[in-house]
Amino acid sequence: MSRILCAWELGGGAGHLHHLAVISDALRRRDHEVTIAARDLVTAARFAPLAGFPLLQAPLHMRGSRLPSAINYAELLNRIGYLDAGVLFRLVEAWRGLIRMARPDLVVAEHSPTALIAARLEGARRVTLGTGFEQPPRLAPMPTIQPWRAVEYADLARAENQVLERVNAVIVRHGGTALSALHEMFEVTESFLLTLAEFDHYGARDGAPYWGPLNLTRAGGEPEWPPGEGGRVFVYYRVAYPHFADTMRQLAALGLPTLVVADDAGPAHIRELGTERLRITTEPQNLGSVARQAAVAVCHGGAGTSMQLVLGGCPLVVLPVMVEQAQCGYRLARAGLAVGAQAKDGVRDAAAAVRRVVGEPAYAGRARAVAARYAGLDPTAQALRIAERCERAAAS
Repeated sequence: MSRILCAWELGGGAGHLHHLAVISDALRRRDHEVTIAARDLVTAARFAPLAGFPLLQAPLHMRGSRLPSAINYAELLNRIGYLDAGVLFRLVEAWRGLIRMARPDLVVAEHSPTALIAARLEGARRVTLGTGFEQPPRLAPMPTIQPWRAVEYADLARAENQVLERVNAVIVRHGGTALSALHEMFEVTESFLLTLAEFDHYGARDGAPYWGPLNLTRAGGEPEWPPGEGGRVFVYYRVAYPHFADTMRQLAALGLPTLVVADDAGPAHIRELGTERLRITTEPQNLGSVARQAAVAVCHGGAGTSMQLVLGGCPLVVLPVMVEQAQCGYRLARAGLAVGAQAKDGVRDAAAAVRRVVGEPAYAGRARAVAARYAGLDPTAQALRIAERCERAAAS
């Protein structure tokens, strides 16, 4: 039996927790002792698949910074404490203390760069787990996370060198050896890319072992579509996201049978924005059934949702909220699997994007081709294989 510490430091949403829950459960079934250090302890405690696992609060930098849009992963780290070497020193110190307390044989890092630095300093074995965004390519400088606009190589190098200087100052102060490039913080026994080449935020990586998503769940109710003719439109969005009301009005004006899942919608939203042909619900839907029945799905571009829908054969319209989602949407658009709605006078033209996908059958054809390519993908079997590899890493 090995002691394994699963860490989640960055990012929101249930996708990170789901990754940890699936792998933690597979490891526990193999009689390993698993402890989870979670970014959001309250949400983790309420997340049913994690019931029974010891939970710890992951060390975090809670003070936000007003910074320009990050151009690469290196600059993104400035938002979580890497802008100040003193703050970063304390974060690494806190992670080192947590690792010493847990005494793990292996650290499984799900979007946890600071935990990786601390584990390196502690001499702990470590693996990474997550999507392409969370595991940048091993390049120096780190590539752009805004591929839709021109970013100079010199700017990428400058961004990385500034962060690398502070990271190395902290590592040396902790008694470690400086890195020659920032991607060395991701040097681990093994990296588990929980995505597929078509969905990799950085584009397909030559020779990379893609493990695919661990979540192709069929949970949720069967979709009840509003009446009407024409291609069915599925929408997975939230009231809290930008331009929700305007987007609903645009989609209602199309006159297509449209089913909207907005889990934070209140009765007023449902009453005021719903129509005979546009139904808003807060209830989760079976995305497998949705993908088979819809002509297009409108979503924010989260990796997990996007993979579930496209692997069901459904093309997308992407309305990103965060840069990670915009990056995913960009890659899917380049592959002809999605259209990104563009801003027009400050409001996204979602209706035009939906009309384009519904009106061009090639989008659905390409999505069905991707679905056929990965028809044999078995997330449960993949999770077991990853657990076996983690077991070997812990014992090495």
